[in-house]
Amino acid sequence: MDISNLRDWIAGVQFLWLVGVSAAVWLRKPGTDAAQAVDKLAEKVSELSGHYTLLEHRINEMPTHKDTRKLFDSIAEMNGDMRAILSAQNQQQRTLDMIQEFLHKMPRG
Repeated sequence: MDISNLRDWIAGVQFLWLVGVSAAVWLRKPGTDAAQAVDKLAEKVSELSGHYTLLEHRINEMPTHKDTRKLFDSIAEMNGDMRAILSAQNQQQRTLDMIQEFLHKMPRG
């Protein structure tokens, strides 16, 4: 075996090695891109899951129609009580005004 033939074999092996490495990198690139996309998607899903949990908690804390109906009924009852108090207060004010007028008209002596 002479040297030039050996050089041709080495050049051929180098070429095949280069083709093999290039093919491996070329075939591996979509896999790494897909893995990065999956990681980004997993982060987005976990973020959305946190938002979903927060919204679910806030929805569960919202009062139901029954609760708001009770609230409206108690507000209406308080409104009626306040009107009754205001009416009584107005009546007392009229009574006090009459007493004050009577005291001003009384002769001082």
